[in-house]
Amino acid sequence: MSIVTKKGDGGQTALRMGRKTSKASWRVEAYGTVDELSAALGVARSFLSQDARFGDYASRILTVQNQLLSVGADLATRPEDAQAPGGGIKHFYEDSFLTWLEDQVPALESGLRMDRFVLPGENPASAHLHYARTVCRRAERSVIRLREEGGEPIVPDMLPYLNRLSDYLWLMAEKCALATSDTGS
Repeated sequence: MSIVTKKGDGGQTALRMGRKTSKASWRVEAYGTVDELSAALGVARSFLSQDARFGDYASRILTVQNQLLSVGADLATRPEDAQAPGGGIKHFYEDSFLTWLEDQVPALESGLRMDRFVLPGENPASAHLHYARTVCRRAERSVIRLREEGGEPIVPDMLPYLNRLSDYLWLMAEKCALATSDTGS
């Protein structure tokens, strides 16, 4: 089977469960931006994994990318198509994602100055994490638009998760930048 189906040539795409929608819909914008975020994080992860100081960060980013697959799956599913057996709605997003992020923050905050503006670019890993952070903020705005302008319900805690994730990425980027400036690189 080829990846080229030509089914989307007219501007429509299939959501999970096969329901067709416009490629310009708020739903597609939201899960597409989450997909872009995961790709940006993949670039950051490739730089993090090349530096022994940041190996743990690379594995954390991989965890986040796996979480984003679940976020994207929920965004790509219309609520009426997400009925769980026995009633209710089946979500892929898990509350533990937000808890995991919040548990990571204190260690990253330690030793950082958070009272200044930052220009990304201290090193490639930090720069790519900052870029991913800005994509995360856009993903958050896209999900808000889906809910507010598209009138679509979203998974509880998805917005706090995306908000916390952008903070987490800022902290990680700053830790990477600080490690570079501490070594005089």
